[in-house]
Amino acid sequence: MESEYKEVFILLVSVLYIICYPVFILYLVLYFNLGIYSWALIAACLTPPTVFWYKTVKKRIENTLKAMIDNEPREWNVEKTAKEYVALIQKKEEKENSSP
Repeated sequence: MESEYKEVFILLVSVLYIICYPVFILYLVLYFNLGIYSWALIAACLTPPTVFWYKTVKKRIENTLKAMIDNEPREWNVEKTAKEYVALIQKKEEKENSSP
């Protein structure tokens, strides 16, 4: 029960972050009125989510590559697979022929 509330809380915080953070950045830019240096403020505000995104994607790619590299190939019995496929086709044809 506790984990359900945790997931809902994380979802709500994420939605608030997605909606409010861009508005907050615009508010800061308009409040400080730095002119051309406002781009530096925008870049500074967008750096933490970008770093978090980069680390997350990097970890996912590393895990995917590790899983692909550690995967040992298995021997594939082509004849057995072909026989199973033919049996399925015949079973399907029998089912179609038997139904009115």
